[in-house]
Amino acid sequence: MSALKNMQLEWLSNIRLRIMTYIILVSALFYLSLLLQDKIKQLQTDNARKLQNLSKVIHLKNEPEWLKRSVMMTSIKVEAVSNLRQAQTQGLAGAEIQSYLQRILDSNKLSRSHITLGNAETVDGPINLWKVGVQIQGPYQEQQLLKLLWQLNLDKKLFTIRTLNFTVSKSASYSLFIDYWFENPNTSSNI
Repeated sequence: MSALKNMQLEWLSNIRLRIMTYIILVSALFYLSLLLQDKIKQLQTDNARKLQNLSKVIHLKNEPEWLKRSVMMTSIKVEAVSNLRQAQTQGLAGAEIQSYLQRILDSNKLSRSHITLGNAETVDGPINLWKVGVQIQGPYQEQQLLKLLWQLNLDKKLFTIRTLNFTVSKSASYSLFIDYWFENPNTSSNI
């Protein structure tokens, strides 16, 4: 007997083989239908997103106010850049911040506080920036620290206080993390 006839006889005589084969086929078909449903949902979502983007583009194309928006964006950019500090190099940016903060610490009698300057990082975006991170640490003296925060608040240039931590162990201390923002003079802005 040939192998094909043996398989045919086995198939006809063994009901468990037929049932298991049908179960496997049904499971495979069910799995394939689930995959197809997922793919259809993904395609529908992609299509809806593309249609939404197309409708936005058509809507924007029909707006006559592009020149006004361009002028407005230019004025916003000028205002934003005027709030940034200026330095020719990243090293000079760090030195400027360090001397500025040292003057503030000295004027607020926080001479035991010290400044740790981080590296200047380039931040890409509509306006190319440098970000200089600074950490100020020292013993906690409430009135002097409040004066320091008030004096920092009076600065019109852009900065971000990332965190202010207080530690109470043997003696109370504070740690202040600040990011100062500089315009990068070596690149042109995207606006």
